[in-house]
Amino acid sequence: MQSKVVIITGGGSGIGKACASTFLARGYRVVISGRRMDRLLEVVGEFKSSSEHLLAVQADVSVEEDAKRIIDATFAKFGRID
Repeated sequence: MQSKVVIITGGGSGIGKACASTFLARGYRVVISGRRMDRLLEVVGEFKSSSEHLLAVQADVSVEEDAKRIIDATFAKFGRID
Protein backbone atom coordinates (compact mmCIF):
# COMPACT_ATOMS: atom_id res chain seq x y z
CA MET A 1 0.00 0.00 0.00
CA GLN A 2 1.28 3.44 -0.91
CA SER A 3 1.76 5.86 1.99
CA LYS A 4 -0.60 8.77 2.27
CA VAL A 5 0.75 12.23 1.42
CA VAL A 6 0.13 15.27 3.61
CA ILE A 7 1.05 18.94 3.27
CA ILE A 8 1.89 20.87 6.43
CA THR A 9 2.12 24.64 6.26
CA GLY A 10 4.27 26.28 8.90
CA GLY A 11 6.33 23.09 9.04
CA GLY A 12 9.56 24.79 10.07
CA SER A 13 8.73 25.07 13.77
CA GLY A 14 6.23 24.57 16.55
CA ILE A 15 3.00 22.71 15.88
CA GLY A 16 3.79 22.23 12.19
CA LYS A 17 7.12 20.60 12.98
CA ALA A 18 5.47 18.38 15.61
CA CYS A 19 2.82 17.32 13.09
CA ALA A 20 5.51 16.49 10.53
CA SER A 21 7.29 14.34 13.10
CA THR A 22 4.09 12.47 13.97
CA PHE A 23 3.12 11.84 10.35
CA LEU A 24 6.64 10.67 9.43
CA ALA A 25 6.70 8.30 12.40
CA ARG A 26 3.44 6.78 11.14
CA GLY A 27 4.79 6.21 7.64
CA TYR A 28 3.25 9.16 5.80
CA ARG A 29 4.98 11.11 3.07
CA VAL A 30 5.18 14.70 4.26
CA VAL A 31 5.55 18.05 2.52
CA ILE A 32 6.46 20.91 4.83
CA SER A 33 6.23 24.50 3.73
CA GLY A 34 7.09 27.80 5.29
CA ARG A 35 8.46 31.21 4.51
CA ARG A 36 11.97 30.52 5.84
CA MET A 37 13.92 27.86 4.00
CA ASP A 38 16.61 27.78 6.70
CA ARG A 39 14.05 26.51 9.23
CA LEU A 40 12.66 23.98 6.78
CA LEU A 41 16.16 22.65 6.09
CA GLU A 42 16.77 22.29 9.84
CA VAL A 43 13.66 20.11 10.06
CA VAL A 44 14.81 18.04 7.08
CA GLY A 45 18.16 17.58 8.83
CA GLU A 46 16.47 16.44 12.03
CA PHE A 47 14.48 13.81 10.14
CA LYS A 48 17.37 12.69 7.95
CA SER A 49 16.43 9.01 8.29
CA SER A 50 13.04 9.82 6.70
CA SER A 51 14.40 12.17 4.05
CA GLU A 52 12.97 10.20 1.10
CA HIS A 53 9.52 10.70 2.64
CA LEU A 54 9.98 14.41 3.33
CA LEU A 55 9.94 17.42 1.02
CA ALA A 56 10.51 21.06 2.01
CA VAL A 57 9.04 23.85 -0.11
CA GLN A 58 9.65 27.52 0.67
CA ALA A 59 6.35 29.32 0.24
CA ASP A 60 3.98 31.90 1.66
CA VAL A 61 0.50 30.40 1.41
CA SER A 62 -1.05 33.86 1.28
CA VAL A 63 0.53 34.19 -2.20
CA GLU A 64 -1.45 32.21 -4.78
CA GLU A 65 1.58 31.31 -6.92
CA ASP A 66 3.39 29.98 -3.84
CA ALA A 67 0.42 27.81 -2.88
CA LYS A 68 0.31 26.42 -6.41
CA ARG A 69 4.06 25.71 -6.22
CA ILE A 70 3.54 23.61 -3.07
CA ILE A 71 0.92 21.54 -4.88
CA ASP A 72 3.03 21.17 -8.02
CA ALA A 73 6.10 20.12 -6.02
CA THR A 74 4.03 17.60 -4.06
CA PHE A 75 2.66 15.98 -7.21
CA ALA A 76 6.12 16.00 -8.81
CA LYS A 77 7.70 14.14 -5.86
CA PHE A 78 4.88 11.95 -4.54
CA GLY A 79 2.27 11.88 -7.32
CA ARG A 80 -0.72 12.69 -5.13
CA ILE A 81 -2.12 14.54 -2.10
CA ASP A 82 -4.32 12.90 0.50
